[in-house]
Amino acid sequence: MSLGLFQEDAQKGRSALEKLTGVDFTNFAYPYGHVTLRAKRVLGTSFTSSRSSIPGFNGPDVDLNLLKANRLYGGVDQVKSPQDLIRENVRRKSWLIFYTLDVRQKRQ
Repeated sequence: MSLGLFQEDAQKGRSALEKLTGVDFTNFAYPYGHVTLRAKRVLGTSFTSSRSSIPGFNGPDVDLNLLKANRLYGGVDQVKSPQDLIRENVRRKSWLIFYTLDVRQKRQ
């Protein structure tokens, strides 16, 4: 996808969410965590921050256009549990982001 089309698509998504919720969305999550330097630069002018799927801690230096985030789904073979990450985050005094993608209808 071209960079212009990517930026246009990101703005369409933002507008749709704002129309649906009435909330101004200023944060972005790269689709599937895929990011390029060019995409990072162009979205940095439109969004306050952008999240990747690169695991880790944010800080002491933080790149708001490439925030690290840790997934909360998957098998038991994940490198670290959320509790371990939280403990380490407290020790580092950093910024920790979690994300998940599993959305299901509520069972009756």
